[in-house]
Amino acid sequence: MIGIWSDHTATFLCVLGWLVALGAGVPIAFFPRFWARRLGWDVSGDLHLVHYLARCLGGFILALSWLMIRAAALPQTIPIVFEFMLILWTVMLLIHVWGALTRAQPLVETLEIGVWLVVIGLTLAFWPVSAGLAG
Repeated sequence: MIGIWSDHTATFLCVLGWLVALGAGVPIAFFPRFWARRLGWDVSGDLHLVHYLARCLGGFILALSWLMIRAAALPQTIPIVFEFMLILWTVMLLIHVWGALTRAQPLVETLEIGVWLVVIGLTLAFWPVSAGLAG
């Protein structure tokens, strides 16, 4: 299972990088209130800290996306990028599970647990053989 599509790691990185940038990075970084409202978060009250943290998260996501897209063109960097992605996706999964258990997040965020499981599975399926873990 691990690395079964390893011949296509560069394509996976490029496609996922663009999807993450356009689907999460841009909306969170540049339209934090719109993004939060769409996901069911309360956007009333003083939101300066929320906007700041959302823009920081969006900036991080955009930097990650750039790293993924760039790594696709530099095969020697692919293994470390995959390791970082697996760690990050796992942390995000745990954060969303914790939010669900404590009922501290909207339903959409709880449903996102499935997205993180799929992304972890895809990352493992495209895992570069040169990075270890595989066969």
